[in-house]
Amino acid sequence: MVINTQLPAQVVVNAVKPSFHNSTRLDACGQPITDSRNGKIYNTVLIGTQCWMAQNLNIGIMIPGDQEQNNQSAIEKFCYDNSEANCTIYGGLYSWDNMLQWTSTPGVRGICPAGWHIPTGGEWDTLVTFLGGLAVAGGKMKETGLEHWTEPNTGASNSSGFTALPAGQVSCTIYGCFHWLHSDAFFWYKQNDPTTAWYLQLYNWGESLLSGWTVKSVGFSVRCIKDELPPVPENRTIKNINIPGGYDSCYNATQTITVAGEGTTFTVQNGGSATMIAGQNIIYQPTTTVYSGGYMNGYITSTGQYCGTKALSLPGVLSDGEHNEIIDAKSSIKVYPNPTASNFILELNCDFIDDAATVELYGIWGEKVLTTRLTGEFRHQFSLSDRPAGVYFIRVIAGDKSETSKIIKQ
Repeated sequence: MVINTQLPAQVVVNAVKPSFHNSTRLDACGQPITDSRNGKIYNTVLIGTQCWMAQNLNIGIMIPGDQEQNNQSAIEKFCYDNSEANCTIYGGLYSWDNMLQWTSTPGVRGICPAGWHIPTGGEWDTLVTFLGGLAVAGGKMKETGLEHWTEPNTGASNSSGFTALPAGQVSCTIYGCFHWLHSDAFFWYKQNDPTTAWYLQLYNWGESLLSGWTVKSVGFSVRCIKDELPPVPENRTIKNINIPGGYDSCYNATQTITVAGEGTTFTVQNGGSATMIAGQNIIYQPTTTVYSGGYMNGYITSTGQYCGTKALSLPGVLSDGEHNEIIDAKSSIKVYPNPTASNFILELNCDFIDDAATVELYGIWGEKVLTTRLTGEFRHQFSLSDRPAGVYFIRVIAGDKSETSKIIKQ
């Protein structure tokens, strides 16, 4: 059965009870997230307009505190007193360069999970300003009580929900390598010069937030901040989109979404899903088609809650063969040669090499022609020798990351 909106006039949705297919992706700051790399679950908290992890990051292979973190092919961490149990409670301790994964660009993902990044100095400044400035921000960030902090834990209210723990630091001196567990928390702040960087410090005797600088090899705690979502457009027209089975998408606008029209189409195949979230109107034009087994959800938001990620549907194909507007040009995968007469190479960047990846190949109408798992290598060869000429889509999924690319078989 095909549900087709071949109606005498356009359908305008201007008051709809919220209806969610279970794959709808909304901004869920304040809800726990799972790091697909190791299964670690982190609490999150909205502070002002920023979404922060409410726990210190704990990822990587523990190495002794008297060694340097210099393995550029794997994430390394220090655990206080070389005890994995301390990493479980307080998180890992990381050098500056390891934290950024050997880049010098502020705001990179670094060792954070997908969709999160290392906070820049400006993002730390935004947090501190929102909490009232350096003189009082520390108390609003510290966990209350004496379960982890030593007394007196002055001024600790944790009113921000940041829940800073006194993980101490790793810095080898004549007094040893591990210092100030239970009394101080340190977070990397911003670069000072090629060999040193600034840090922020919370301490048990006060409510202020201190800052200083040190060499980049010192091990400090790391918090991640959620990537900013692209701004929600005022009005949006969704056209020439085909959503195959197994894929979902979410589109939003602060005022009106128009689906198809003007000689264009919007199609949801069996097993596919589309969700429209608008501030005022959703207009379904006559060339909107939902096949049996597909989902089309739409509602008007009164709370300003919109899609939490970019649409994940496969690209539709326009009449000139170009991708539609929702495909991100900064792809993490490369497919070549393209077009191909038979074989092609799929090349992954580090975003996908870190995790075991699933590769799915689809025909233009959403039929799945291949599913396989990849691990370790960044370059893989596939063959279309047994497939007819035409347009195909290859999708790579690793954890909560996904990328899609078009390939043409000649």
